[in-house]
Formats: sequence, structure tokens, C-alpha cells
Amino acid sequence: NIDASRIEKETMKLQLEKQKVNKEKAAENKHKEVQQLLSKISDMKSSSHERTFKDKILQQLLSSQNEGKLKGILGRLGDLGSIDLKYDCAITTACSYLDSIVVETVKDAEKAVEYLKKMQIGQATFMILDKIKWVENNMRRPFSAPANTLRLFDLVKYNNSKLQTAFYFALRDTLVAPDIRIAKQIAYGSTRYRVVTLSGELIEIYGTIAGGGRPKTGGMSNVEKEYMGGSTNEKELDKLNGMYTASV
Repeated sequence: NIDASRIEKETMKLQLEKQKVNKEKAAENKHKEVQQLLSKISDMKSSSHERTFKDKILQQLLSSQNEGKLKGILGRLGDLGSIDLKYDCAITTACSYLDSIVVETVKDAEKAVEYLKKMQIGQATFMILDKIKWVENNMRRPFSAPANTLRLFDLVKYNNSKLQTAFYFALRDTLVAPDIRIAKQIAYGSTRYRVVTLSGELIEIYGTIAGGGRPKTGGMSNVEKEYMGGSTNEKELDKLNGMYTASV
């Protein structure tokens, strides 16, 4: 009886210690979860503020153009075309030119820069159509994407034929693959390619791989987004704020 009582006490002690360890682990996991959410919210807010600032610069330029002070400004590249929502992350990751403002000529860009300096609004990067025509020979040559991939350039839709050169300049022959396994097979094959996955891993043509962190999205317009109400980033930020509130 004494041994049975001792065993029972030891068992209860072990159970209490196990419960304590489990609670500590749960608290630690909860803390990590909250910190990750806070980091995501901070990144989203920073990205949102940066986009808002760039949008204001563009709107100022377009307003000045409407008043006849500037000309040749077509708009932000990412807003001048659209792509299926499935490829949003891929093109936002692979195309660093989406925030560039497309203009017709060097003179148009110079006038816009002078205006920004004079009004002290901020800085902008301009893509000058007159200066990127040298890519058109490559753009027009026949191209066949390797199996299980598509060329991002071929997936972009636009209404103005002038933008074909702009999007090819920005994307060239970058391919999109469904996952990193296929992306590596294609990128490191006998013919080297620049490849991005649907989830945002990017393999450059010289071999480096970039990825991890929160996937980039929302860099380009898409048909689905126009009917969803609000931007993708705004909805994601609201969702993260809701998750954080529920977790504390």
C-alpha cells in the first residue's frame, strides 16, 4: 500500500510537471505567433505607406499633364496592364519595373523630373519608350517556353500596343513555374533561364535563388481585384489586424 501510494504521488507529480511544460511551450508558441503577426503588420503598413506616397506622386504628374503643363505620361507600368490573379505573386516578385512611370520621350521624362523638383513632391523612376526600342528585335523573335512553364510576358494583357515594348523590357523571357523543383530543373538546364515560381521564389539567370519571407503581391492590376473591393494589401492588412486582436 505504501508503494502504491508513493507511485500514485510520483505519477501525479510527473503529470503536473508535464502540464507545466506544456503550458510554457504553449505560451512560447503564442509569443512567437504574436511577434510574427506584428512583424507582418509592420511590413504591410510600410509597404502600404510607400505605395500611397508613390501614388500621390503619379497623381500629381497626371494632374499637371491634364492642365497642359506636362505631356507623354502614360502611367505606372503595373497599372497599365493586367494579369491573372494566379500569377500576381510571380510578376510582383520578378518585375522590379512595375512602379516605374512610363513616358514617351526623354524630353517628357526631363520635364516631369523638373516638375517634381520644383514642386518638391518626391522622386520617381521613369521608363522612356524611345530609349527601350532596342529590345524589340528579341521581343519579335519566335519563343517557345520549356515544358511546365510559361513566359510571364505572354500572360500580360494591355490595351495600348505601345506597352508591348515596355512590358518586354521589364520582363524579357522570364518564365513562371508551378514550384521550385520544376523551376530549378528549367533554370539550371542546358539553356539557362530566369525563372520565378507561383509562390515567389526567383532564380536569376546567373544562378542565384531568392525567396522566403512574406510573398510580394499586388504589384500589378488583375481583373479579379477590380471586383473584390479594395486592394489586396488592404484586405490582407485588415485580416492580420483581426488575427492579432484575437491572439492577445
